[in-house]
Amino acid sequence: MSRTRDSVSRQLHMQQVSRRLRVAQTALGARGKDWAETYGEGESTIANWKAGDNYPNPWFLTRLCEDTGLTMDFFYRGSLAGVAERLVKPLRQAAATVPGAFPSLGESPSNT
Repeated sequence: MSRTRDSVSRQLHMQQVSRRLRVAQTALGARGKDWAETYGEGESTIANWKAGDNYPNPWFLTRLCEDTGLTMDFFYRGSLAGVAERLVKPLRQAAATVPGAFPSLGESPSNT
């Protein structure tokens, strides 16, 4: 793969991760301010992650997953496998409000 294609692929993936972060936030009923206070990240940093400007801090995602029942596979691959059962329905509903969060899955998170 060429350097340009790698860059484009990385940017597209970063956008998908950011959209899934927004889906998770909606499903959990959280605000950026809530996450900033809980995890010690700046609100502007979290806003940048949600905008797709950067990948979220892995430490932040790890803690978020541990605290909520989400998984890294949800954020990085769009998979619901292993996600706490109580979150599946809210995640599916929230995904409908964030176009492009699951493009390879027909705009719906995968169960695998």
